Amino acid sequence: MDNDDLVEVESPTSAMDDTEDEPEEEQEPGPEAESRQENDSRTSRKRQLHILQSLRWLSAMHIICYHFLAETGNKRWDNFASWGASQLTYFFMLSGFILAYQYTDRGITNVGKFLFKRWARLYPTYLLSIIVQCIALPKVGIPVDAGALAAVFFSLTAWIPRYFLNFINTPGWSVGAFLFQYMLFPTLLKPISRAKQGTRFKKLLPACWIFSILEAGHAMGIDISLFKPFNSIILPPHTGSFIFGIVLGCCYLESEKQSAETRIPELVRHFGLCAIIFASVILFISTHATSVPSILYYWSSRGLFMPLFAFIIWLGALETDCLLRHWLSLKPCLLLGQVSFTVYILQGCVNTFSANWIGPWINKQFGLSLDYNYVFLVAANVIGFIIHFVFEQPAYNALLFLDSRNDTQTAPEVGTIRTTRRKKKMSGWKRTFNTFISYEWVRVIAYYLLMIVSVGGYVALSVSTSYIDWTGLFSFQNEDDTENSEYSLLAALSINIVKCCFFLASPALLFGFVGHLIWSPARRVKVPSLEESVATSDLRARLFFRIVTRGKNPDLVRDNVVKATTVLRKTCLPEWQWKVEVATDNPLDLDEMNDSQVYELLTPSDYVCPKGGKYKARALHHAVMISTAREEDWVIHLDEESSFDVETVKYIYAHCAKEETSVLRGQKEWGNIGQGVIKYGCHEHPPNYLTTLADSIRVADD
Repeated sequence: MDNDDLVEVESPTSAMDDTEDEPEEEQEPGPEAESRQENDSRTSRKRQLHILQSLRWLSAMHIICYHFLAETGNKRWDNFASWGASQLTYFFMLSGFILAYQYTDRGITNVGKFLFKRWARLYPTYLLSIIVQCIALPKVGIPVDAGALAAVFFSLTAWIPRYFLNFINTPGWSVGAFLFQYMLFPTLLKPISRAKQGTRFKKLLPACWIFSILEAGHAMGIDISLFKPFNSIILPPHTGSFIFGIVLGCCYLESEKQSAETRIPELVRHFGLCAIIFASVILFISTHATSVPSILYYWSSRGLFMPLFAFIIWLGALETDCLLRHWLSLKPCLLLGQVSFTVYILQGCVNTFSANWIGPWINKQFGLSLDYNYVFLVAANVIGFIIHFVFEQPAYNALLFLDSRNDTQTAPEVGTIRTTRRKKKMSGWKRTFNTFISYEWVRVIAYYLLMIVSVGGYVALSVSTSYIDWTGLFSFQNEDDTENSEYSLLAALSINIVKCCFFLASPALLFGFVGHLIWSPARRVKVPSLEESVATSDLRARLFFRIVTRGKNPDLVRDNVVKATTVLRKTCLPEWQWKVEVATDNPLDLDEMNDSQVYELLTPSDYVCPKGGKYKARALHHAVMISTAREEDWVIHLDEESSFDVETVKYIYAHCAKEETSVLRGQKEWGNIGQGVIKYGCHEHPPNYLTTLADSIRVADD
């Protein structure tokens, strides 16, 4: 049986309680402050979507019936149960919807804490199920495979088809899928929330639905990758459903702000949800999932019903249905929805115990002959309910307590409104971890281990004949094509020439690998503090921080000049020892800054380099001619976008002092130049995380 599993979706109740612990500034009293407080409170208080939480349990039961009650002999019931895998789409969509609904307005100020909360909600019960299964399976004659155990423990089964179905805990693939999607969420939320409402409805939602067809094709065994090793490096299942939910959540939130729900016909708002659910049940009981074409069967468990579930989620979030609103908002229904993840994640354990111990014991004690699957359905809910409140929730609270910060309440002063301040204090386990990784040998070992795993694993896959047929790398003729042998030879030759072009990158890759191997960035050169270096070295040279630019973005250049002078004035360097120069082709009017440490070196339009240099090379050559820098001075070349900090100045000063000492002692005629790595996205909030990450490949080139 194909086990398509469910994983925890952050329940609306718990999701709405998640707040970021960030310090708040003092606010002056007045109408503006009061209105701002009202807006903030309105933003932080989201409605608890009770109907969606209750529907979660119904969907979980549908999936469990698909796993264990799909072959009862009752045609209608078996038809209904056979469609249970389609409910996975609902769960992933609901997760993205709830997160978008909660975080679109206030944003995610602490990504690490956000991911930790998601992991803390998912993993404890999942780990408990692994431990229980490892104890129970050998007792019933099923061995525990070490490879499968490692894949399940690290939630990697979504990427390893060999272990996707296993006896330990098949839902492990969905745990890994959710953790991966949670890591994507902070990057995806910003561009999706900024998109126009029409773009979301007309482009993003259809794109996610179409993407689910590719997932269905991959599930059918269709090779959709360009390179065979990439088959294991694919997006986990239902990534399209999760993104669909994010887009849907942003659309709903925008509609809620504009009170657009009133545009929905009253009949749809009051009876639409009930009608859609009733029509879905009729559809499911009338047709067996395996009776439809193969592509529809696989697509049904990968996103075929996205539009259907979108209507259910939207109408359920409105909570205006006359027939279901009251019943699905009752406390028992909400509790069942809250424990639905626990019930699902423990289904393998409960099934093992039901089949081998609980079911036989009940039949023996009461003289019954019940099928253990019926016992399992009741036992799963009872055990899941107990485990959720006895283990899962306390474990989640304990993990959050370890990561929490101590709050301090400051006394209010006269004339001001003081809010609660949260003092940042590192917890014990985090302090221990930071101390451990502060040791250089730990960083070096971790660096080389990661290099072995990444580079070594890629090389191992590349040389494996099971992934690449190296014998066909330089095949010049297709033996089966005898009629057009001349043309096939020409085509094969052209293709092989293109193949060989990939080897042009080999020298750069080889030298880059050797450089990382010998000069590990995990090992940092130890230099004294800047104060100690200034006190002991007596550097006579001056430092010229020279920014070169075309001058077409004056605001950016001016901002970086201000940052540079601010950083340099924070150091202990005297002002005679440093200058900031800007070599530019176009005037920037830096004289208006009235800063004696800043010099604008404007290149005349008719200036020609002796050897024909152009653009920035031309500006730099002219700067050398007119700068006040002496031969013994040091020039630090910067791009118009480059910035530095006090730590950078410390290392630059230490290098210059060391080289000057070597020259004065006669050990060398000229000091060695230095080169620093340019890093991207080091500021607190990059404008776009995805493009910043892509641009980081230039760090390796540097």
